[in-house]
Amino acid sequence: MGKYALKDAVRRRWEFIEFCLNWEGKVGRKRLQEAFSISPQQATNDLNGYADLAPANMHYDPRQKTYVRSEKFSPVLSEDDPHNYLNYLIDRLQNPTSRDNWIDYTYRLEGIVPRRRQVSGAVIREITKGLREGRLVSAKYVSLTSESQTQEKEIVPVAMGYDGHRWHVRAYNISKDRFSDYVLSRFASVHAKEIYPDILPDDADWSETVEIHLKPNSELSEERRNAIEFEYDMTNGELVLNVKRAMLFYHLRHYGFNPFPSDDGKMRNESSFSLVIENIDEIEAALRRR
Repeated sequence: MGKYALKDAVRRRWEFIEFCLNWEGKVGRKRLQEAFSISPQQATNDLNGYADLAPANMHYDPRQKTYVRSEKFSPVLSEDDPHNYLNYLIDRLQNPTSRDNWIDYTYRLEGIVPRRRQVSGAVIREITKGLREGRLVSAKYVSLTSESQTQEKEIVPVAMGYDGHRWHVRAYNISKDRFSDYVLSRFASVHAKEIYPDILPDDADWSETVEIHLKPNSELSEERRNAIEFEYDMTNGELVLNVKRAMLFYHLRHYGFNPFPSDDGKMRNESSFSLVIENIDEIEAALRRR
């Protein structure tokens, strides 16, 4: 059976088998039953089916009474991507009782779990309706930069953005004739209205890209610089990020920089991760400070 001929439910269970073999080294019938609430016979059929698809990937160990990963294991239904496993660890931190998590969690795990920002389901539905259908959206928005905190706005949503901590919507503000970012958790109410009839102006900050050239701080020892180059998988001692200008501020914060200007009107070219920006003048210009 070709891997693309599988039914979705079967493929999902076979992907689980492959995940367990890849990251835990073994998989058995009971594990499969508990993960998908299926019968023992169905679990046996799935194990046999996956064995037919990838016979070199596992063999039965009678001592452990389970299937174990073979030395010639090579995934056929998924990518051998460690970030896939780490994402499951993050999900385990955030949802410790989730039955959808594939990790057989048997070791100590701790981490920072950000407090979830309050976002109304109605807000999401109306904003995404505006995005899909090009509608004008009437909103009450709590601003942190205005004397009058709750403001009435008419916007046209055009994109969604995520800065690693919170979601925002990129939208055209009718009254101010400009594009801005609006944090989803700050919408008090939203109502998608009629389809916006006019052609929106070009959002240059969204369409233009900026390159950020990062490298280890030159004040570090050679050994520490080499460690940072390895950690960030740098090429020739440099990490190059190609980002939308509209997302530049968020990317800088993500890599430990404070994009806000210091007393001299420039940002401090030093991150909390011992990185510096090689093309700082270009970045300052992209932030529209020069």
